[in-house]
Amino acid sequence: MDATQFDIAKTLDPRDPTPWLYDAIRKQTENRPIEALDDLQLSIERNDNRAVYRSRLLLDKDRASRGASLARIYEDLDFEQKALVESTKSLSIDPTNHSAHRFLSDAYTRIPQHQIAQVSELLQSQLLQPININPVQPRMAIKGLNALTGTGPGTAGFNEYGPLFERNRPRLTASGVIGNNDTHGGEAIVSGLAGRFSYSLGEYYYKSDGFRDNNDVKHDVFNAFTQAALTDTVNLQLEYRHRDTEQGDQRLFLDPEFTPSPERQHLEQDIGRFGLHLSPSPRNDLIASFIYSDRRERGSLELDGIFPIQSDTTDDRDGIEAEAQYIFNEKRYSVLIGGGLYRTDGDWQQTTTADFGEPLPGLPPMEPLATTEKDVFEVNGENAYVYTTITYPDFLVWTLGVGYETYENTRNDLGSDLERVNPKLGLRWQVAEWLQIRTAYYRNIKRLLAVDQTIEPTQVAGFNQFFDDINGSLTELLGVAADASLTDSLFGGFELRWRDLTQADERNEEVYRCYLYWTPLSRWSLNAEYRYERDLLDFDLKTTAVPLAIHYFRPSGFFGRAGATFVWQKEETSDDMTLRDDFTLIDAAVGYRLPKRWGLVTLAANNLLDEDFSYQDASFKTSDLYGVVRPFVPARTVMASVELTF
Repeated sequence: MDATQFDIAKTLDPRDPTPWLYDAIRKQTENRPIEALDDLQLSIERNDNRAVYRSRLLLDKDRASRGASLARIYEDLDFEQKALVESTKSLSIDPTNHSAHRFLSDAYTRIPQHQIAQVSELLQSQLLQPININPVQPRMAIKGLNALTGTGPGTAGFNEYGPLFERNRPRLTASGVIGNNDTHGGEAIVSGLAGRFSYSLGEYYYKSDGFRDNNDVKHDVFNAFTQAALTDTVNLQLEYRHRDTEQGDQRLFLDPEFTPSPERQHLEQDIGRFGLHLSPSPRNDLIASFIYSDRRERGSLELDGIFPIQSDTTDDRDGIEAEAQYIFNEKRYSVLIGGGLYRTDGDWQQTTTADFGEPLPGLPPMEPLATTEKDVFEVNGENAYVYTTITYPDFLVWTLGVGYETYENTRNDLGSDLERVNPKLGLRWQVAEWLQIRTAYYRNIKRLLAVDQTIEPTQVAGFNQFFDDINGSLTELLGVAADASLTDSLFGGFELRWRDLTQADERNEEVYRCYLYWTPLSRWSLNAEYRYERDLLDFDLKTTAVPLAIHYFRPSGFFGRAGATFVWQKEETSDDMTLRDDFTLIDAAVGYRLPKRWGLVTLAANNLLDEDFSYQDASFKTSDLYGVVRPFVPARTVMASVELTF
């Protein structure tokens, strides 16, 4: 019935973009993403035909919303880079578009070193959203919970199952996963809408024994969220989160002689958040966020030997983050002015005990020897910034900004006192309808945030600027990229990125990436990428990965995916050793999209051939060992998952 009405609307007014947009959304939910992509592109082409009825500002907001929907369809097709480009392009047109912020958060989940940007985009989406029935997923607000990409309950948000038109009612969404290595978990959320009030109450649980000794992990996260539209221009939010994580050693190393650490880690954290959104006019928005965190880390290490050693570490931190941002959005430019402060009080203690065991004959017994180290520290900072996005002429979008940051850490072994003014420069050049070139340059300081969330823009011209680096690192990035629609069904491009890190982390980083995406038929899509990364620290690490994949979509709901990833890695150490490994991973997945937006059932296998290999992950780049995303695991993982909504 819906399809018939949309076809009639297209016939009566072929220039109206609206029926093309809604038909694209319908086809996406019917497991027809390639046809949905065609319709949405036609809707975008017709966007300006509504100029008689809507202002230039509202037309731009329409274009941004369509771009966010386009990004979601690209994600279904596994066209990762095109999805990122479209969502960041939407934000350059309309920085208040909550859908584009939310999609960008979902997309960052799968990319190593992007977890701060992921949870920050989620926070910005929540602050800007109107009251709605969509659930707040507990796992999405805490970075790094999906330690292996795609193995948690659902890889994206539940939002794609939301209705086109909302009404007052409760809603239940749930997911579950089960797999080998005693892996199981799930997420259940009750959300609802009642007039000017919305709420969401949910819990996420995930447990896995891992593929080796002391590689297990267990997460338990609870979230309670409420939002109230006091008036048409004032929105308030309150949120509480509790996290409980236990894990062993999650790291991967290229050295085949690497022995996993026997250390156990336990993290508990309670977070309270207050949010405010004022929108006095269509061109003016003010958002503010206040977050309090109580974080408690425990580490235990037992070393067997002639004299067994027990080491216990505690790290307790209380922190606050207070931020505010004003957004002015005109038809050719937007201005974001904001700033904030963060404060963390820490108490660290390590107790080491050596047990001398039974005394030798004729000698008196020796009491266990215990030593204790303590440190009370503070990590403080402030930031202020101005970002201006200007479209002039029509084919150039400029980002001109400047930020001021301070960072003070009184901890004995990490002490530093930094202050810096940071430029933020970006350019999007629409060379032709089919070709866009992007470039960016910026500097910043890696801050120790209480919950790793900020409302400052996370990207400049599509280049992420908040990486999970070592706290206190001074970073500088230069990036160049090109994205092309070679035909209606063939897309390609490249991205080159250079980063220099100094102070806490003396490291240089190079990333070169190119991609090719193709939709040759209405049910088939193919994608190929090439990624090269080089890290220069006290060693030289080079990583090359070439993922290839083919996808099939059937309108009845069935879909499938098969892929191969070729990986080469080489490390030259400071003592003239050379470590290397290369391997090929085969992945496959099949699934069924349930009718009427009821959900999704999936069976997926990563490393199908059970390839054993050595690989250096990104754990050496970050201060947070609880949030490292592992792109590959040297063991077969098989997962069955289901997502349901009622």
